[in-house]
Amino acid sequence: MKKFNGIVCLSRYSLIILLLFGVLTVRSQEHEYEKQLAGILTITPAQKKIDSLEVFSKFVVFQDYVMGKKASMKLLEFTRHGKNKRQLLTTYNILGLATHYSGETEQALLIFDTLIKTAIEVKDTLMEAKGHGNCGLVYERLGNFKEAFSQYTYSLKCAEKLGNKSMKASAFGNLGNVSIRLGKFNEAILYLNNSAQLFIELDNKKAIANQYNSISQAYDGLKDIKSQVEYLRKAEAIYRSIDEKRALGTVLINLGSIEADYFHNTSKSIQILEEALKLKRETDDENGMATVYVNLTAQYTKEGKFSKAFASIAEARKVAESQNDLFLLSNVLQKTSMIYRMTGDYKNAYRYYDEHVKVKDSILGQETQKAVAEYKEMYESEKKQYQIDKLQKTEEINKLEIIKNEEQLKREKAQRFLIFGVLICVVIICIVLVRAFIQKRNNANILQNKNELINAKNAALQSANMEIINQKEIIEEKQKEIVDSINYAKKIQYALLAHDDMLKQHLLEHFIFFKPKDIVSGDFYWATEHDNKFYLAVCDSTGHGVPGAFMSLLNIGFLNEAIKEKNISQPNEVLNYVRTRLMQSIGNDGQQDGMDAILLCIDRQQKIITYAAANNEPVLIRNNEVVILPKDKMPVGKGEKMDTFTLQIINLQANDVLYLYTDGYIDQFGGPKGKKFKSKQLNDFLLANSTIDLNRQSEVLTQEFNEWKGNLEQVDDICVIGIKF
Repeated sequence: MKKFNGIVCLSRYSLIILLLFGVLTVRSQEHEYEKQLAGILTITPAQKKIDSLEVFSKFVVFQDYVMGKKASMKLLEFTRHGKNKRQLLTTYNILGLATHYSGETEQALLIFDTLIKTAIEVKDTLMEAKGHGNCGLVYERLGNFKEAFSQYTYSLKCAEKLGNKSMKASAFGNLGNVSIRLGKFNEAILYLNNSAQLFIELDNKKAIANQYNSISQAYDGLKDIKSQVEYLRKAEAIYRSIDEKRALGTVLINLGSIEADYFHNTSKSIQILEEALKLKRETDDENGMATVYVNLTAQYTKEGKFSKAFASIAEARKVAESQNDLFLLSNVLQKTSMIYRMTGDYKNAYRYYDEHVKVKDSILGQETQKAVAEYKEMYESEKKQYQIDKLQKTEEINKLEIIKNEEQLKREKAQRFLIFGVLICVVIICIVLVRAFIQKRNNANILQNKNELINAKNAALQSANMEIINQKEIIEEKQKEIVDSINYAKKIQYALLAHDDMLKQHLLEHFIFFKPKDIVSGDFYWATEHDNKFYLAVCDSTGHGVPGAFMSLLNIGFLNEAIKEKNISQPNEVLNYVRTRLMQSIGNDGQQDGMDAILLCIDRQQKIITYAAANNEPVLIRNNEVVILPKDKMPVGKGEKMDTFTLQIINLQANDVLYLYTDGYIDQFGGPKGKKFKSKQLNDFLLANSTIDLNRQSEVLTQEFNEWKGNLEQVDDICVIGIKF
């Protein structure tokens, strides 16, 4: 035993030495790059220096983007005013890539835009194509997939004009990957197949495998598991043949997940994932390792291998903490709580779940503070703009007053000249000539003073106009940042909605049709498990957009609090509790904010559903008939009626289909007369389609809604859930 401990200690010291050696190697490499750059800058003549600097920049930008940016900035100093436009375009391309890799996305876009404009001026179609392709990469990183698609389309046109097969293949691949992000899966498959065919002709095996891997993602979006696995296997075979370990690890992660989720072969899933973990370790892919650890934790837990599950999730936590990834840490803490709950250690299960909630709250708190600060800054900018507009109007009034005074002075001068004419007839000619000379000089001085005043006013107006333009640009930038913040808030809200894995575990057949009016939603669907009972809620919070989303987060928090912390089990008592908490939090000033809600409690052992319904009623399709289930005509919140919510019971029968929906679908205006859809029309439509596959029901609901709405605006958030028992 002592000998074994000694070996462990030795291995630890060896690991420390290896880590120190790695750090010293990296620093040594950075120092070597600095020395090489310094040496290149001493080269003469100038053209040889520029050529050497170009070669060095192209190499180092993919090794060390900080050094790449530094080298390409030096290269730009030499090529900016030179006659060699090819080298200038190459410089812009390298500098843009280095800036993009360093995270300065807006600056990178400006550089690539300059590259495109210069390439068009000198008619260099190849560099124009590269510029559009790189712009697409930046927009894709920013999450602006529509603009990324547009840039990749321009790149494809340039490649076709040149007849450059390699560039065409890359453009098709980029268009396919962006189409997946946009949810256009069939179009993505067409683009990616075109790309794969071109790479086959070019005999680029790695690129072929990359396209097959992307095609599998498109089939995943179409829920075509058979085709997804087929293309993953194709990619796997090629990656193995060329020893591409990092990409092979990613493919194996997907195959392992499919093996567990769709074929329910946990042991084989573990085998595949363990191979993926080995590959990710060999390629130092920390994010990939974290993904494998989380997947392995779920599979070890299913197999009852709790010690391995704990070890795996601990490794995932190390990655989350080292990268300060709060979303990953939140997921890790939730999985840790689940393992403890499965082992019967409810004390630790609660402790880790409490940590998970705190991390989620901290994420939400940071984003909320950021949004508030941005709104405040936007208000101050708009206030300053108002003051500038007011100043401009004052200046315009003053200018008109000056013109009016000049006209008055002209009339007065005409009167004086008339008087002088009469005097000329009376006084001596010399006196008249002297007075005329003096008057002319005085008038010239007055006119000069007025011209100077006008010039000063014009300068002030020009300065004010420049300030207005600057403020307009600032406001537009802030508006973009606010939209980006709301998009980020959407990710937070979607993370709090009912998770697909939980729904699949408790609802064998179901669909969800969820379509917010704006980026974030007041409607939400939420689920949890507690004391061997499954709870599902479909709710419509007051308002939509950002206010509705804040209300939905508040409502989700109170639902969690009622069931998880207060151990309230009956749905009607849960809604009573949520109403009380809402009134305590936001109801003190006479506000009537809250939600309309349906909360189910499913007990599959008893084959009974209990529920409570506030303003929205569940709809049951049984024996080809529509059954409208009871509801309480009052909201969860302050209202005219404040009775206790009623506990309702549904005794399940085979082939029952239960539908829960908010009022967004039935309130939508459309059709030939521009009227509301209404609940009877929706219930009849659900009855007519209740016997088809539930995934197909979601598609026909979407199609019916789009056809009904036509070109009209969506009026409210929409949430429809169907469950077959």
